[in-house]
Amino acid sequence: MIELKELLMGIAENTVNSELPISGLALDSRCVTSGDLFFALPGTQSDGCQYIGDAVQHGAVAILVEKNHGAPRQAVEEATVPVIEIEALAHKVSAISARFYGSPSEDMVLIGITGTNGKTSCAYFISQALEMLSEQSALIGTLGYGHWNKLQATQHTTPDAITVQKILSDLKSNGVRYVAMEVSSHGLHQGRVNACDFDLAVFTNLTHDHLDYHADFEQYKRVKKQLFLRSELKSSIFNLDDPVGSEWCEEIEGNCLGVSRTKDNAEFYCTNALMTALGIKLEIHTPQGVCKINNQNLLGEFNVENLLSTVAVLTQLGFSAPHIETTVSKLKGVPGRLQRVLNELPDSQPTVFVDYAHTPNALENVLRSCRNLIPTQAKLICLFGCGGERDKEKRPLMGGIAEQFADLVVISADNSRSENTLDIVEDIMGGMGDQARVTVIEDRREAIDYAISQANKEDIVLLAGKGAELTQTLSHSEFSFSDYQCALDVLNKRGLH
Repeated sequence: MIELKELLMGIAENTVNSELPISGLALDSRCVTSGDLFFALPGTQSDGCQYIGDAVQHGAVAILVEKNHGAPRQAVEEATVPVIEIEALAHKVSAISARFYGSPSEDMVLIGITGTNGKTSCAYFISQALEMLSEQSALIGTLGYGHWNKLQATQHTTPDAITVQKILSDLKSNGVRYVAMEVSSHGLHQGRVNACDFDLAVFTNLTHDHLDYHADFEQYKRVKKQLFLRSELKSSIFNLDDPVGSEWCEEIEGNCLGVSRTKDNAEFYCTNALMTALGIKLEIHTPQGVCKINNQNLLGEFNVENLLSTVAVLTQLGFSAPHIETTVSKLKGVPGRLQRVLNELPDSQPTVFVDYAHTPNALENVLRSCRNLIPTQAKLICLFGCGGERDKEKRPLMGGIAEQFADLVVISADNSRSENTLDIVEDIMGGMGDQARVTVIEDRREAIDYAISQANKEDIVLLAGKGAELTQTLSHSEFSFSDYQCALDVLNKRGLH
């Protein structure tokens, strides 16, 4: 609990003298409890000022609003609790929240990971590796937050500013010292991590995504760059195989380090990489020596980049090359990232993978990896869709990529949300030339059954787009659905016949 004047000292333009005790913070009036401070922020769907009355009824003892926002005067005047105007409030929520929770990240080692693809895998690998190295670690990201093998769900890759600070506070209370956090472009643009004290920052890559939110690719790029311009950073790690990463590593001041699959002038680079159906073998050269990695749990060329970044982070944290080598060789795969569906009769069934690939670059990478795992004469079958109410420009690009790398393409519903699935399918097929190799089955369960039915023992079926998600959203309705479980049911049923 903290007094309102202390919470807002130096943040509110005018000194707030209220000694009113604040016991909690809330962005959603439905989540307000007695003693809370309510942030009435304007949003994309509605204005928080419309819910001031509801917040007060639920127990809010004070309200913060954007200065000069034009908040409904009636709502402000009718409020029976203090209403305080703060300029640029949305970007100060993080600082207010950090103060409320005691600035937890200042006492932790916080590793921020950003980029279009690879954030989840890097966070998962780093957190997992640190635990193997006998350190208390956690992650925050797309899969949830907490211990890497026991995650609690979050609504967003980077949670809202209040939730980020609360999670960090809870983790700190539980003895966690290291946190690997996925930092999304939305999170950066909306100031959700403004008051986080990052020690290391990692850049994976930058490709086409989120252009429904950002005006264009250049704005998307500028927003991502913000993470690496922070004064508190001790080191920044860039993927030099990505043109943006190479550019930033050269121009950004500070301790900037490069990782690369091919460039031996990078601080961390690999040689003798071998990727097969049995795993990944490679040698990663570091300033501390060579790490000979032999990991039988991971697949795919894209994981080479993820392992390079993981090794770079562990090296910067002070771990020795021999310890890193042993640890990274034991890392387990990320749920929903080129995850094989393990069924009751694997020797008589096709190989089925579930993957989260939902951008053009990610889909191409995972299809290339799958192609490298099968004999020349075998088929690669790809099932995917695109999310509704999201970047439409990537739909035809993904259609063209699926057609280029797969022998058979099945297009189905992803999370269509309020959009008509068949309209999304039409957008996807706009980028495809040979539609004879395309089958459209709107119902995803039926589509998975069909895709697997078309595969022989030596073939691979890739179910792309949803990864480890446990729900599907169609026509504003969310219901339980898992690509992995659905495919497992189909394989087990097929094995009985």
